[in-house]
Amino acid sequence: ERQNKELKAKLQEMENQVKSKFKSSISALEAKVAQLEEQLEQENRDKQANAKTVRQKDKKMKDLMMQLEDERKQAEQYKDQSEKANSRMKQLKRQLEESEEESQRATAARRKLQRELDEAAEANDAMSREVNSLKSKLRGNPEPKE
Repeated sequence: ERQNKELKAKLQEMENQVKSKFKSSISALEAKVAQLEEQLEQENRDKQANAKTVRQKDKKMKDLMMQLEDERKQAEQYKDQSEKANSRMKQLKRQLEESEEESQRATAARRKLQRELDEAAEANDAMSREVNSLKSKLRGNPEPKE
């Protein structure tokens, strides 16, 4: 009976030790679970913050892409306008050259006509002098007999 009591006491002591270890294990596991839950919450907050940052960066990137596309279109328009202006400038240069050539031809023709006019005037003057000379001779001489 004494041995039975000792065994019961030993059993009770062992049960108490097991309960104590079990309680401390449960407490440690509960603390670990609480820590992991806090870590999970922090990771979720970080994930949400990162997702928000990604959305903001995506929006900024889309805005920049739209701006880049607008600038590309504007550059294309400027290029087209420049090409049209260059084409118009070449056309005007050709017209100017043609006008200058026409002006040179007209000037040459005017000079030629002026020379011809001067020559005709000289010839006219010479003929007038000759006519006057002949008239003088005729006045000074009696009419020829026939």
